[in-house]
Amino acid sequence: ASGQYSGLIEVNGFNTNGVYQKLEGFIRQFMKGSAVGPTPYCDCLFTCNTFRQKMHHASEFWDGYYCGENNFGKYTMRLCDFLVDHLGEWDLIVCNGNAAERAWLFGGMTSLVAREQQMVFRHRPGGRAVFMSTVVQDAPLGRAPFQAPDYWKEGSREGCSPHEVLPATAEELKWMQEL
Repeated sequence: ASGQYSGLIEVNGFNTNGVYQKLEGFIRQFMKGSAVGPTPYCDCLFTCNTFRQKMHHASEFWDGYYCGENNFGKYTMRLCDFLVDHLGEWDLIVCNGNAAERAWLFGGMTSLVAREQQMVFRHRPGGRAVFMSTVVQDAPLGRAPFQAPDYWKEGSREGCSPHEVLPATAEELKWMQEL
């Protein structure tokens, strides 16, 4: 079983270089959300319908806290990556999180989870060069490694060819996604 939650993204600050519209496109496409607009407590409010809470398989609580997994951190980092790496003109200054998880009786529910994340960004006019990884050309070691794993190919175990990175099979990918 899993829970679905109403997510909100509150943005405060100037709409520098149309960042509200750029955020709206990102949130609409990748976070199943939309812009609500200005409110008394924030300059621009967005809905977000991608947050999920996975129930603990034994329905157990530890010290009253709900023991389950969620995807809140993943979407926090996706939002950060969009502003910092994709737009390239924002720097993450602070990231702070808080959660209230208790087994309360509320409207027929026996558990309530409330999470919040605060991220503070600084605009960097003109952007900057963003680090992107490149393909590395591996070179052979030139000698047999001291403790080569059995699953390495013979050339790698002998040190005359670099190790190879093999993509996961469809079955392995499915198994990893179930984790």
